[in-house]
Amino acid sequence: MAGERLAKMINECKTPESKLTDLVFGNVTSASPLRIRVHNSALGELSGNFLMLSSLCRPGTPGGEALRVGDTVRMLRCNGGQLYYVLEKERYAPVRHCECCPECCQCECDNDE
Repeated sequence: MAGERLAKMINECKTPESKLTDLVFGNVTSASPLRIRVHNSALGELSGNFLMLSSLCRPGTPGGEALRVGDTVRMLRCNGGQLYYVLEKERYAPVRHCECCPECCQCECDNDE
């Protein structure tokens, strides 16, 4: 009896899914107008009122840079997917550098510099 009451209380206090926020990733498919395709989603592309940019994604603000086609971004999915807050660009640090691929080496060679 007490266990059933406790389970009922927990279910009644559960946060509705529409109130939850998720971290998601996307790729910029168009810079003007801004369009972003969410990874692993059947949503298609997001644009317009579905997107809100942080200051890190706005040129002219301290630390801000314009988003370009091909950029991968981190976003918060809010209000059950009615709003996506674009936090920042995903940055990939080079693993190591070598002669065979000096830009961003992720090969299997042993030519570390």
